[in-house]
Order: sequence, then C-alpha cells, then structure tokens
Amino acid sequence: MNPIIRLAASALPGEKKYILFAGAGVSKDAGVPTAWDVMLQTAGLLYVESVKNGEKDPNIDLEKWFETSQYGQMSYAELMDQLYPNYPDQQSFLKQALGTQPVGEVHHLIAELARRGIIRAIITTNVDDYLEKALEEIKIKTQVISNDEDLKHCEPLIHCKDFRVYKPHGTLGKGAIRNTPKDLEKLSPLMEEELVRVLSEHGVIVIGYSGRDKGIIDVFNRRNHNYYPLFWINPSQPTGEIEKIFEDPRVAYLPCVRA
Repeated sequence: MNPIIRLAASALPGEKKYILFAGAGVSKDAGVPTAWDVMLQTAGLLYVESVKNGEKDPNIDLEKWFETSQYGQMSYAELMDQLYPNYPDQQSFLKQALGTQPVGEVHHLIAELARRGIIRAIITTNVDDYLEKALEEIKIKTQVISNDEDLKHCEPLIHCKDFRVYKPHGTLGKGAIRNTPKDLEKLSPLMEEELVRVLSEHGVIVIGYSGRDKGIIDVFNRRNHNYYPLFWINPSQPTGEIEKIFEDPRVAYLPCVRA
C-alpha cells in the first residue's frame, strides 16, 4: 500500500497519536539560511585570517575561495567548533546569521497539524523559533523543552496542557546550543531517555531531517517500533547510519520536495 494512504488513515484528527520530528529542511523551505549558507557567511573572516601575513586580493570571490579551502571540506559542526567554541559567541553569531525571515508555509502546515490534534508534540533539531511563532499565530500556547533543567521541572507529556516543543540541540536566546561535533555525539542521558520514551509511545512523522546527528540517531535506534509506525518524509531517503531503521517494515519513506 502507498505509505501516504497508510499515513492518512492512521493520523486522524483529535487522537494526538503522532509526534512530529522536524529537521533543517523545515526551515530551509521557508528561506531560512541552511548550514552551508551559514558557513559561507564566515568566509570573509576566514579569508582575512588565512592571508594575515600575505596580501589580500580585493577581487577575491569568497564563495569560490571557501569551497576550495580547508574550511569548505569541514562539516558545519566542525567549523563552528573552530570559530565559536563558546556558547555565547555561537548564540550571537547564529542570531545574526539566521536573520528574520517570515514564518514559512511548512511551519504553518505543521501548526495546523497541532491545531487539529493530529500531533501531540514536536521534536526539532532546529534552534530557530519559527515553529513556535507559527503555533502562537494560531493561539496555541507552547512549552519549549531545550535542556535538562526544563525537563526536571515539567510534567509528563500526557499531562501537559500546552503544546510541547522539544529542542534537544537548544534554542536561540537561551543557554547552550549543541553545535560542535562533541555536542552532537551524545545527548544528555535525561534528554535521550525522554525522547526515546516519547517516540516509543507514539507514531512518528519525520520531516526534513537527514539523520546525520549521532545523538539523535541513537534515539531513533533505541525507539521501540513494536506499537506505532514511523513515516520519514524527505526529498531523498537518508543514508548512512540511520539507514538501518528502514529495515523495519513499519518504517516508511515518503518522497517530498516542498511544503
């Protein structure tokens, strides 16, 4: 059977049977800079550093220079680790880099899933607040959980009166952000256990996530697949370590390019 038919038949309004897991593709659809775009914004700074004992070329094409430099071969997390090892600096840079794009169509559509009671909560690796804004625009009060302290002082999800948004990589304007390879290697034990439990007790709809973060992959690998299905929606099927979960017949991939 076509997976979209299975999803439509299973994700019924009012049942709050599903958790939506949102990756960077959700914000990219709205025009928010991607990790590559953010990396390119550092090119000028990196170029000056690389030629500090030489002569700068006033006509340099910074994008081409960056692509062929050692920095262009780094991952986003590796570059951030070198440039901004301190969380306050990361917060400041990302606030400026991500800009102030309007809430996108995909954000609005996800908020509509919440309004209809199809999803009980959102988990997102994005540190921006576009999903929260989309929810607030339709008068849905949100409770953001972005660190262990938030978890220690919140009620179980089933008793939460507000709509909950889990942000295991942190959120702009509040505390630490998980941005470096070391940060992404492992979530805190408390956050990992919470996400494993939440994802095991619900069906899961994954949108715009490539499955590259080791800490998040561990959560998906530990999820109990015995009860509810998982639908992975992305332009292409994720590759790498996350591929193993697609061996389970209850995990379905749905190709989707835009909102």
